[in-house]
Amino acid sequence: MRLASLDVTGFRGFTTRHAFDLQAETIILIGANGQGKTSLFDAILWGLTGRVQRFSGDDKLLSLFSDTGTMQVVLTLGSNDDPLVVRRTFDGKQQRLRVQDSNGSVEGSMAESRLLQRLWPGVGGVQQNLNLESALVRGIYLQQDRLRDFIEAADESARFAAVSELIGTGRLNELQVQLDNARSAWTRATNVRTNEAEAGNRRLRALESQLLSLTASAPDISEVRQRWTAWWSAPQISTLWKRGVPAPDSTEASTALDHVLKQLQTSTLARERRLTIAENLATEMEKRSKLKPPESLDVVTKEHSDLRKGISEASVNLATAQQVVAEERRKQVVESSVREELKALAQIALRHLEDRCPVCDQTYDREQTRARLQTLLAETTPMPPVQREIVSAAAAQLATLEKELAALEKVLNETRRTTAELEGWNAELQRRLQELGITESTEGVSKLVGILIDELRAENVLGRKLLDEGEKLALLIGRAEEEGRRYELQRQIESLRGEQKEIENLLESRNRTAEEATRILDSLRDAATDIVEDEIRRLEPLLQRIYSRIDPHPAFRVVRLLSKFAYRRGRVSVSVEDPIYDISSDDPGAILSSSQLNSLALSLFLSLNLGIGALPLDALLLDDPLQTLDNVNLLGVIDLLRRAKGLRQLIISTHDQRFGRLLERKLRPVNSEQKTRVFELEGWTREGPSVRQHDAETDIRPLKIAV
Repeated sequence: MRLASLDVTGFRGFTTRHAFDLQAETIILIGANGQGKTSLFDAILWGLTGRVQRFSGDDKLLSLFSDTGTMQVVLTLGSNDDPLVVRRTFDGKQQRLRVQDSNGSVEGSMAESRLLQRLWPGVGGVQQNLNLESALVRGIYLQQDRLRDFIEAADESARFAAVSELIGTGRLNELQVQLDNARSAWTRATNVRTNEAEAGNRRLRALESQLLSLTASAPDISEVRQRWTAWWSAPQISTLWKRGVPAPDSTEASTALDHVLKQLQTSTLARERRLTIAENLATEMEKRSKLKPPESLDVVTKEHSDLRKGISEASVNLATAQQVVAEERRKQVVESSVREELKALAQIALRHLEDRCPVCDQTYDREQTRARLQTLLAETTPMPPVQREIVSAAAAQLATLEKELAALEKVLNETRRTTAELEGWNAELQRRLQELGITESTEGVSKLVGILIDELRAENVLGRKLLDEGEKLALLIGRAEEEGRRYELQRQIESLRGEQKEIENLLESRNRTAEEATRILDSLRDAATDIVEDEIRRLEPLLQRIYSRIDPHPAFRVVRLLSKFAYRRGRVSVSVEDPIYDISSDDPGAILSSSQLNSLALSLFLSLNLGIGALPLDALLLDDPLQTLDNVNLLGVIDLLRRAKGLRQLIISTHDQRFGRLLERKLRPVNSEQKTRVFELEGWTREGPSVRQHDAETDIRPLKIAV
């Protein structure tokens, strides 16, 4: 199946519609970088597979200058008698595919299936588009930025998978993966059954241990029945169990007994709590009855108020008496001061006594005046005493009243405390009486509490006896049930042994199946590995011829593909050798230069393309190899392409005009049935490049090289 035409619109560099007639054995694309050469190759890849791996989505392929916001690639493959038309579109949201051939037109998943059947019959697989894309980029379309993918693959198993995909054993790999996954799921299910079998064995051992621990003796059932009936007839028990009494040898006996014992335990504990409360209350009431009731708080409060009034009056009287005494004392001080001043004046006058007054210059009786002045000096009239007794009496009365107030305040505080305590006790008493269920008046409460204590003690003794008897009955019932339990355990053990036998048989069968699946899986791996190894051995001479024709290295002139199977996966490695010195390396990247490594990668690609017959397309697409090879190696590649164009439809691009003209001459048609078509892409605008085409002239004469 070869390419016949390409119609591309809105795809990457081709904004408007561009049509290319590819009805030729050789197609040469010439154009500077950025003119759309790689876009044309990507359009072919996207049209056939619906994806271009180096772009994350279809929206990255859609031209930014598309007027309609859509892109379309229409490919025509095959001959004019039975053409295959592939139309793939993307509207910005969804990708659509339509395939048309002589059987009609189909869309969607049916179109994908028909396309794969026509391109690669018998090599479908689960991931059809991914398988087809892998085959195209590994063996047909050599992208300029993925030239060394095969050599620089992440690991050797990736190379093995690539070769397997190209030669058609990829489906075997998918079958191996499916069988391996199925075997893993089968193993997980078997492990679950194994765990179930182990759990069953543990349970079987536990049941057998329980059977051995059961006693062989059982109590007298008639005695148990009598004690059972008497226990259930007790009034306290009948109030706890309203349903019918089960028989002691029934399966419900233990459950019912356990239920009633729990209720009886709860009621007994509650009764004991009530008894403790009642006893504490009786003791407290007895203590309270011996205490002297406090005086009336109102009487003491009134006495306290009256006494404070008396103290206020006494304080006023004391202040009044102190004021009177102070006034009398002031008057005495004034009189004493006047008397002392007169004596001083008399003493001065006696010293200056003359015939005439030295002050007013009047005459006077000198002797009479002297006698009078001496009398004033000799006068010693005593001061009347101050009435201090009234102050002492008022102060004594106030001190007495204050002592009485202090004593009364102590009585008042004690009365208040006792009154509050009594009120609190009355509230506590009512709470405890309510908790005990006594609702009568406080008169005769002590008697009622005593009666309640006697009743609770009697009921508590009976409850404890019933609990003891119930626990003994539980032991007797348990022993009586042991015989029935023995038979039940024996039945369970027999049933479980049968189930375990079935599981063991199933596990044995599943293990045989797993072993058979492993054998089949190993056989598939061996078959796939053998096929790949045979294909590699078959390709190796062709690879060596191509590598020798390019001749990239002066010493390492031998290249080999080595296949092996390790860790349950096939592996392929590339080795270069120096045959003269017998030196080899499985890491060509460490020895060869970048250009030499590119030549090796191109040799591998060409050997896969030319050596494998069942490829989706009889074509060889090379995107500008001039950018990755030097001139010497490039001449060897051109010579190879000239020899290969009879086997494959060649589509090769270059950015160099001179190299393009050299290709046109080297790959010119040599007979009338051949055709070499040249497309020149130039002058790119927002609408796309300008495309000119012409066919190379036919020249049946051999090319002569002048030296």
